[in-house]
Amino acid sequence: MIREATAFDALTVLCLAESYIEEAGEYAGLSYDSSLAIGNMMLATKDPNQLFILSLNSEKEVVGMLWAVCVAALPWSPEKVALDQIVYVSPEYRGTRHGLDLLRAYEDWAEEEGASEIRLSIASGVHETKTSKLYQKLGYSHLGSQYRRKL
Repeated sequence: MIREATAFDALTVLCLAESYIEEAGEYAGLSYDSSLAIGNMMLATKDPNQLFILSLNSEKEVVGMLWAVCVAALPWSPEKVALDQIVYVSPEYRGTRHGLDLLRAYEDWAEEEGASEIRLSIASGVHETKTSKLYQKLGYSHLGSQYRRKL
């Protein structure tokens, strides 16, 4: 089941976020502040430009999440683009419908928001090849790459 997150979900989602941070390792090497995370999660539930949805298992436990924004992505274009911030499904629920259902809800939301395109990233480095194949199977094409240098 997919549903929108509420402010009351912040502590539960924080546990899922911490699992993501542990699994993503290098990507999650940025500083982590649980109070900031909770505050931002709560704000996201009220911001019409953000989507924060959860996937629940049959016991109504949160096992996946998707957090995205829909904004004008470039300073010279008014076109809105839906950009994911994080897509994460607990390892034991991967290969089930949880990830696909999150993506479908994201696509529906982006269309409702008037986005001209949807973008998905695999910046965490978690299962890049497998995730890339899923995204391509769903009709997404590869666009660019991401590089970084620690300061």
